[in-house]
Amino acid sequence: MTKASDLRRLLIALAAGRRAPRQTVRDDETRDTSPLSETVSNLVSLSLLFFRAKIALTKHGLRIKTCETLLSINKRQTVAPKTKPEKQREVLAMLRQKTLRNIVLILGITLSQTSLAEPAETVIALHGIAKSSRSMNFISEQLQSAGFEVLNLDYDSTGFPLETLEQQILAKISAQVAEGTTIHFVGHSMGGLLARSLAQSLEHYQPGRIVQLGSPNGGSEVADLLKDNPLFIKIYGPAGQQLTTNDRTAKTKPHTSKFDLGIIAGTRSLDPFSSLVIPGADDGKVAVSRTKVEGMTDHLEIKVSHPRLPHSDQAAHQTRHFLIHGSFDRSNAIAPQ
Repeated sequence: MTKASDLRRLLIALAAGRRAPRQTVRDDETRDTSPLSETVSNLVSLSLLFFRAKIALTKHGLRIKTCETLLSINKRQTVAPKTKPEKQREVLAMLRQKTLRNIVLILGITLSQTSLAEPAETVIALHGIAKSSRSMNFISEQLQSAGFEVLNLDYDSTGFPLETLEQQILAKISAQVAEGTTIHFVGHSMGGLLARSLAQSLEHYQPGRIVQLGSPNGGSEVADLLKDNPLFIKIYGPAGQQLTTNDRTAKTKPHTSKFDLGIIAGTRSLDPFSSLVIPGADDGKVAVSRTKVEGMTDHLEIKVSHPRLPHSDQAAHQTRHFLIHGSFDRSNAIAPQ
């Protein structure tokens, strides 16, 4: 069996069982109802079943040479009766060209749709001081279930001052998140402070939203009390010295970045001793009043302690709601914890 006849039989078999609607033919065009012509029309109308046609063409030694060759298709030609072998070969050549042209068009459309698709939105999760990324696992999983890509980062929270930590985290984001991606942040405690600082440095990304969980924007009276304690210095390092009310009050500026800022403050304390030195409602580490910052988009109080905030169903629900809608859910759908 010759290569041409083998190809013809294989292509006819590919189209078997999938009949395309008959094309309307103008009065000035020649109608041909021969089986071969009908098969050609059906195959072209069905785009020749892209992957199967590609395999068939490769098997029979056909090669795509240039786009110009593929797209230089002549106008519809009158097909001679089936009894003339030279005309049948001409039809097969035309079919081959149209097949390859459709393959190129399908590939072009697929590639263009891929390149124009919007990048996925990514949430950067940042744990608090003296913690690890494990402390953000629960809330990260909740956000992933809502359709977000989540990058739950580890960083040496007690080894460096905040400014150095910011640069280290920025390098990790640049290495792992494609430019142009919409970025959100969820930061617990000190991680929320870093999120606000990082939002000012992400020039090559689309701004999203930030959720802070119990972050001491105005510092913490607990840090004021313990900042000179050798054990506190050893455990919390240089960043711990930057969480005092004096330091944060001097450095915290109004929120002016393009990122919407939502702040969740806890009101349940598991540390009555610390609560004695914290004015007003608090979560055992940070006063509710010191979580607020000028320029914030929304603020919400929930009955959860400071260390439990990233593990709370209520906090996870409110975080997800803010990242999607730009505001917290005040429908009381989630019971206090």
